[in-house]
Amino acid sequence: MIRVMAWILRFQPKAKDLRKCAELKNEELLNAQKIFFRLIQKECYSNEETRKSLKGLLIFEDEEGILRLKSRLINEEESKDFISLIILPSKHLAVRRFIAQEHLVNKHAGTLTLLTILRERFWIVKGLKKNCLKCYQRMLNM
Repeated sequence: MIRVMAWILRFQPKAKDLRKCAELKNEELLNAQKIFFRLIQKECYSNEETRKSLKGLLIFEDEEGILRLKSRLINEEESKDFISLIILPSKHLAVRRFIAQEHLVNKHAGTLTLLTILRERFWIVKGLKKNCLKCYQRMLNM
């Protein structure tokens, strides 16, 4: 989904010049990812009722309009994504697909391993579920 959005963002301003077909740059993917997460957050946390699920968390909106979680590492010299995690709703279909994609990219990592990998950049409200059929079948055969 993020790759598709990155391609759209590349070709949107330059629709006349369709000769640029090289691989996507990392900057383009990161920009598409930010837009993707911002749209999800606006859809899920736009009113006060839905923001009640974030009660008790120290939340702020960064300069790009993305909701982030304040952490104790605020004075550390780490990347912005590591210090202040991007907040994502667990029930949104696009977030579920993003988690499934990360699960596949990380070679069917277990739930806790995947949660650790995702928590380097994201705070997924109400955690994760075990939904991978391949992993479930592997557990049955053990």
